[in-house]
Amino acid sequence: MSKIRLQKFLSISGVTSRRKSEDLIRNGLIKLNGKIVTQMGQVVNEGSDIVEFDGKVIKPKNNLVYYILNKPKGYTSTCCDLHAKHTILELVPNNPRVFPVGRLDKDSRGLIILTNDGDLANKLTHPRYRHDKEYEVKTSIKNPALNSKADIIQELNQLTKGVMLDGKITQSAKIINTSINIPQKTVDFQIVLTEGRNRQIRRMTDLIGLDVTDLKRIRIGKITLNNIPEGTYRERGLNELI
Repeated sequence: MSKIRLQKFLSISGVTSRRKSEDLIRNGLIKLNGKIVTQMGQVVNEGSDIVEFDGKVIKPKNNLVYYILNKPKGYTSTCCDLHAKHTILELVPNNPRVFPVGRLDKDSRGLIILTNDGDLANKLTHPRYRHDKEYEVKTSIKNPALNSKADIIQELNQLTKGVMLDGKITQSAKIINTSINIPQKTVDFQIVLTEGRNRQIRRMTDLIGLDVTDLKRIRIGKITLNNIPEGTYRERGLNELI
């Protein structure tokens, strides 16, 4: 009978990624053989130990699934939010149970992956893998001092070099396909990031005097929406994702 770390057990069981499994353990939400787990380095015997989450016994999954969803606005990217009117789980099959890889805030739309493969989730979200994430961004100019294309380009260049968020400089970004309309006070562009802080693009653009009016993720690594209509999903094989 094999023994593995509890975090890995939770990920291959489709509960969540290894990193987020640590949060579940810290919050006392995981039981092992009837007792709440309090130590992060706990080892599980797959053949004999009983692991519980949310009152249910958890078992490793053999039927791994991978959904590419084109998320609409208004849907929360979470598995359990009592205050959310709609969650993205409503848009995919409820069996087997899946979870989102990363997040898009409620007011953003576009590509998000849902799976029950915790190892894949770790590979796509862990900072050391540095997967590109590409977004289409539409903004309005809220700073009246930005009244020329040269001024705006100079500010956008700051985003590529990095700006201060939460006491830490953001990693360098790439901005392409910029469209600036001074009379209409709009600036549209695509941005490629290698990190994913909370509401990062909205906060970055706010710092340079732009207000996001529409934000759509179109790519994660080599994974794209590939003409998936908004509000729908396509199931993919693991070999198409990595």
